[in-house]
Amino acid sequence: MTSVESNTHTEPPDLPSNGSANFQALVEHSSDVVIQVTDTGDLLYVSPSINALFGWSRADMFAEMRLMIEDDDRDLITALIQGLKDGDPPGEALTFQILKQDGHPIWVTSVVYPLPPGDDGRGSYAIYLRDCSERRQMQQRFEELAQSDALTGLANHQTFNEAVRREWARAKREKTYLTMVIIDLDHFDGLNNDYGDEFGDQCLISIAGILKTTARRPADIAARIGGQRFALLLPRTHEEGARTISETIRTAIHDLQIKNSANADHDSLLTASLGVATALCLDNTSATPMDRLVGAAEKALKKAKLGGRNRTRFTKLMIQQAA
Repeated sequence: MTSVESNTHTEPPDLPSNGSANFQALVEHSSDVVIQVTDTGDLLYVSPSINALFGWSRADMFAEMRLMIEDDDRDLITALIQGLKDGDPPGEALTFQILKQDGHPIWVTSVVYPLPPGDDGRGSYAIYLRDCSERRQMQQRFEELAQSDALTGLANHQTFNEAVRREWARAKREKTYLTMVIIDLDHFDGLNNDYGDEFGDQCLISIAGILKTTARRPADIAARIGGQRFALLLPRTHEEGARTISETIRTAIHDLQIKNSANADHDSLLTASLGVATALCLDNTSATPMDRLVGAAEKALKKAKLGGRNRTRFTKLMIQQAA
């Protein structure tokens, strides 16, 4: 590794004399961390803010830099410096993590600028590091909101479709089961009309709570895909497991004992109909689209509705290798 490496300094020096006194004062009092390296990557200077931002002392930076910045991130900085040597314009920002002295990572934005040659005629580079943790957290929160249903906090329809595409490809490749469950609340429009939208929203939140509890494995996805319609995607779940899970959901919804006078055939309580499709693709070269899984679950749901609601219907989709 040749980038931003520590040299033999044991005490942090002052900013080299090729900068003005005003510039040195500015750097010394900046909340950003400023690091100066030679064109070969040797560390020359670290500003005092290293302690406030990362908990490291300036001496630590010289001695323990390898503990602070991952090799891959140092490689990125090296490539950026090489680009400046080759004539690339300065100002390109990198975002990566630095390990604080207490062992916790912190997100920083880094910009590298060339500095004028010093008395020895050698060039050097200033690396500016700024804490961007709050911005990063906000960005992640925006991304989460873009992927979630605002009312229930479940995945939204678009996120669910992306998950189906991803898991369908994986199930084909690995020749494993993939189960989809579609849940539709019975006579929910009547519930909204009788008790109001606010009551209806609270019902949807309660249903989402059941699905969040059910989709416990990391790869499981629970989503709200329509007004009163939900879906579960259960990778590596065979038919028997699908029956157990779906019936648990249906029973849990009934056991909420939420009133719904529009559902007179089922004790005037809120119930749900479920369509379940379990697929097993034994031909990983097949061009069978994921729409077949979705269509099978929809067809099963329609049978549950026509069969009197408050029930679950199952179907199995087997894709064999051509003889």
